[in-house]
Amino acid sequence: MEQKFEKIYVLDTNIILNDANNIFNISQGGNNLLVLPETAIDELDSKKTGFEEINFQAREFGRILSEAKVLKTSKLSDGKTLATIMRVKVKDDVIIDIVSLDDYKLEHVDKSIINDRKIIKVASFIAEHNYTTQKDIETILLSLDVMCRTRAISLNVKTESLDFNKKDREYNFIKEFEIQSSLLNTLSNKDIKVIDPDYVPENFCYVFIGETGHRVPAVIVNSRIELLDENQLRKHVVKPKNMGQLFAYFGMTNPIFNICLIDALAGSGKTLLALAAGMRNMDKGHYSKIIYVRNSIESVDKGEDVGYLPGLEEKFRIYNMPLYDTLEFIATQSLKDSKKEDQESVQAKVEELKLKYNIETCWVGEMRGRTFSNAFVIIDEVQNMSRKTAQLVLSRLDDTCKAVCIGSNRQIDNMYVNKYTNAMSVLLEKAEEEHDEVNLFCTKLDKVVRGRITQWAEKIFANWIWRNTNRLHSRIKRRQHLRSS
Repeated sequence: MEQKFEKIYVLDTNIILNDANNIFNISQGGNNLLVLPETAIDELDSKKTGFEEINFQAREFGRILSEAKVLKTSKLSDGKTLATIMRVKVKDDVIIDIVSLDDYKLEHVDKSIINDRKIIKVASFIAEHNYTTQKDIETILLSLDVMCRTRAISLNVKTESLDFNKKDREYNFIKEFEIQSSLLNTLSNKDIKVIDPDYVPENFCYVFIGETGHRVPAVIVNSRIELLDENQLRKHVVKPKNMGQLFAYFGMTNPIFNICLIDALAGSGKTLLALAAGMRNMDKGHYSKIIYVRNSIESVDKGEDVGYLPGLEEKFRIYNMPLYDTLEFIATQSLKDSKKEDQESVQAKVEELKLKYNIETCWVGEMRGRTFSNAFVIIDEVQNMSRKTAQLVLSRLDDTCKAVCIGSNRQIDNMYVNKYTNAMSVLLEKAEEEHDEVNLFCTKLDKVVRGRITQWAEKIFANWIWRNTNRLHSRIKRRQHLRSS
């Protein structure tokens, strides 16, 4: 007797490259049948070599598939097209059909989109024919690529994204709270739940406001209120310029927090603050080195291949330019009093800072199997990391380390993650909970300090992308509803 399924999901390649283990969630314990077009198999095979996250996921899926049990092979024809099907079972309950067609009839399709069209063709073939003995079973193409989904809809194929129905989440990391002015000076070390009965774990920072408008910043440490000494925090070489930077700098310099997550706009000073905080921590003897990690994703429409550059150090220097730019800024600031701001003096100071603070850069691809100790670790551009990559990086750190994770979901350059599936979003979601294992601190930087051009660009482009992406998703959903009705 043939197994009964609730739905048939045809998987685009990017579903696997996002996370090979997605198949277990989609299968829902064998309740849904998964279909993997041969084109996806070919694309996965071509991605196995390399050190990027997608290469790891391609290899991971290969390992999963190598343990699969072949249940049967069969053929299905509609008189025009012949489909060859190999059904396999993975880990007892996941059923996958690997499907190839003898003729895709795509002679006049542009080569740049032909693989998408082949995958859509398989989904269309399955939806239109008696693929199983069940009647009216729904066939859905799953893809993270909005262009592929749009093409599928134009060809009357139902399609969804893994996170299609998720809503954007605003986190209240910095909470403004009105209080009697006479009580402002009595807040230190008070239980926040007594002062604010509506307190939730994501309220890491408070701005207490008296009747006169006087504002007092504070951070919650172990459910207790710790008032910030603004004058003391602004005595350092790099001075926090606004309330957001003040909170971020405090969290990064306070040793009680071993993980800091900073959700920051472009040009908000996140890398500068993180590096300055690392130096401050080392000056106090908390750590023995600073490690800078940045996912190597090109921030251009079509990434230029760096494989032709000679030498490992130079090859990855281009990805660490934010660090070197920040070091130059700090060097320039420290040389102002001596009036030796020429380029030669600045470069000499940069080298001095690198040696003094034992600053290292680390490429994600070389972290497997390593353990880092007594280090202040800056993990930059976390939004460009998949969950697996972030897990790899964070799991390298022992209890003597501090991790500062910085990024922004408005600056995603990795085509294999989106604002719902990237590591930044996963970490942000964890801000809603209390954790026994770590002392977590989260805040945001929503003020652009780089300059007016950055502020203007952030406003017109980032807002346009978010607004129009949401509009496109809404149009796709409406089309799906109209076709299904």
